[in-house]
Amino acid sequence: LYGVGMTAGSLLAGPLLDRSIEKTALGAGAVSGVALAFFGLFAHSAVAAVLGVLWIGLMGALFSTALQMRLLREAKDAPSLTAAMNHAAFNLANAMGAFLGGAVISAGWGYRSPAWVGVGLAVAGLLVLGHAARLRRTEDAPASSPVRTGSSWASLAVADLVVLLPEPAPLRPALASSA
Repeated sequence: LYGVGMTAGSLLAGPLLDRSIEKTALGAGAVSGVALAFFGLFAHSAVAAVLGVLWIGLMGALFSTALQMRLLREAKDAPSLTAAMNHAAFNLANAMGAFLGGAVISAGWGYRSPAWVGVGLAVAGLLVLGHAARLRRTEDAPASSPVRTGSSWASLAVADLVVLLPEPAPLRPALASSA
């Protein structure tokens, strides 16, 4: 079932990445955290557990594809090295996730506790990715456009995640009524 979710996520990735690599990566990361929270809350139900595994697989494939595209876009001079390092980083993340999940189970926090570790890791990843997206926006911005700065790490973190918000729709003049 996890594989079915990953296949669906891979199919969704193309059209979403064509629109925005950053928004797809950040959105998939955020929804992955929500999927893990859903699993942590409702895994006692067989139906919810099945849906949670499907949802986690879908978001995992969507996020990993978006992250790979982002890295390849940024490292045009060494795409093979970038892809290899990304694969190595995912292997390290898988090992760390398994270690932390086993640690919370061994600590007696229950079999659903690894999902909550995943939620925390998703939030940490979103903060890092949001900051990277913000840095890219400021590099791409014209010199005359203002860059918002905050005085605390919290205000910067929130500002970094603003890229998840949709672009405002352009204002259209009201059509004159024909009478």
